[in-house]
Amino acid sequence: MSFISPVFGSRSIQFVNGPEARERRRKYDMYLRKDAVHSHFYTFKQIADETTCQLGALEDPDHVTIYDVAFQMACRAVGVALFEEYFSHDDNILTFKALYEQFWPVLEKNFTSGLPEEGMDESEHFYSIVQDVHHIVRSMIEDHVTSGTDRKFIDVVMESNLDQTTVYGDILVYLVGGFHSVSTTLTWCLYHAALYPQMQTRIHGELSHVLGRAHIQPSALPELKYLRWFIDETLRLRYVAPVATRLSGNNTKIQGYHVPEQTQIIHALGVVMNSETYWEHPERFNPERFDTSENSDKAKRSPLAFCPFGFAGRRMCPGKAFFYDEALIFLGTLIRAFEFSLAPETPTNMAITEGLLTRPRDKVVLKIKKRTCE
Repeated sequence: MSFISPVFGSRSIQFVNGPEARERRRKYDMYLRKDAVHSHFYTFKQIADETTCQLGALEDPDHVTIYDVAFQMACRAVGVALFEEYFSHDDNILTFKALYEQFWPVLEKNFTSGLPEEGMDESEHFYSIVQDVHHIVRSMIEDHVTSGTDRKFIDVVMESNLDQTTVYGDILVYLVGGFHSVSTTLTWCLYHAALYPQMQTRIHGELSHVLGRAHIQPSALPELKYLRWFIDETLRLRYVAPVATRLSGNNTKIQGYHVPEQTQIIHALGVVMNSETYWEHPERFNPERFDTSENSDKAKRSPLAFCPFGFAGRRMCPGKAFFYDEALIFLGTLIRAFEFSLAPETPTNMAITEGLLTRPRDKVVLKIKKRTCE
């Protein structure tokens, strides 16, 4: 995975193994455990409420580009929760988004062919963008050092006796990992809600039943069962993270094949999550696949058939709890406030653009309509 090292550094948490990796994960992940994530509940709720107000004031609610909304919510959430106040400012989010949308396609394009050769115009442009991204990380650190009030994830990274490039890399790994999966999943979820209005109605009914007229509270999240199924079915069908990679720690055999030590192994998560071996009619969007009752399909299915956050113990994505709290709060708040439907330019059979991470091939443009007060 050397093609991503110019952005994230060759010694970032993405690359290291052994005792060093375990120690860093131990320190970092304490900020992403369930108890820590629940402490961010009111940050997530404030972001959701402010976004609801902004959407309610739009002059053209019939043409809303959902990914832009989702990106801003997700970037603010991970930024404020882990890195303090830098991403609480819309201008900073937009600046970072513009850079991200330039460097990420280069990484995906060169997943198999390598980075642009040095001396080429494309190479100079790419490395210029990387420098701008690292400048933003430096600004995040400076802002936190001068005005930060709470101890955050960023403090742990800075105290880890790492070189500057690795500090920047670890911050970017958690920043990009934190917003990309959430923003893309939110986009797909709202697309599905608009595409299947009867499911959207069921989600809204569940929200009304669980919450009544009250504000959403942490204790309500486990009760939003259908919404959780809806999110999981989106993760399955759209496989936001299609692959996970690992290095074999020693010589081993897998189904009779010899795998030498230090071999890169690709886990085809998206293939398994869309395989007829494990899923009946896998091409259909059916949230009830995730019904947890005793005789449900989920009860009979191998747990390895659904691993959107990877597997293999401590190398799993550490942001699982963070992701679900964000997604439940954001989607619950938005669907409670608005009815979503497809704009004419949005296809009903949206294709997937595949890469390191997947996304809708076309813009998801939706119409939003304020719901009447319950």
